[in-house]
Amino acid sequence: PSVQGHSIGRWDDGALIVDTASFTPHRLGNGAGLPSGTRKHLVERFAINAQGGLTYSFELDDPEYLRAPVTGSSDWLYRPDVEFVATPCDRSNARRFLAE
Repeated sequence: PSVQGHSIGRWDDGALIVDTASFTPHRLGNGAGLPSGTRKHLVERFAINAQGGLTYSFELDDPEYLRAPVTGSSDWLYRPDVEFVATPCDRSNARRFLAE
């Protein structure tokens, strides 16, 4: 068990499915200030969409903190014309996680 959990990936009809479990409890584990518990389970799907980008979808289940599973999806654009710019670490932001 770890804060990031343990992930196993597999291919299913051209999509990458990432199944993650074995999380440790964390005070910010489900985001937006909502803690997560040891029974948290996340399944993510990454698939190439019709526009040549990536469709990301997920189902998050955490019975200790969520009444029902949460699902969502978003489309990520393929933008080879955009140059990657590295952003340096913001130490004041990173300090929030040092006590974890």
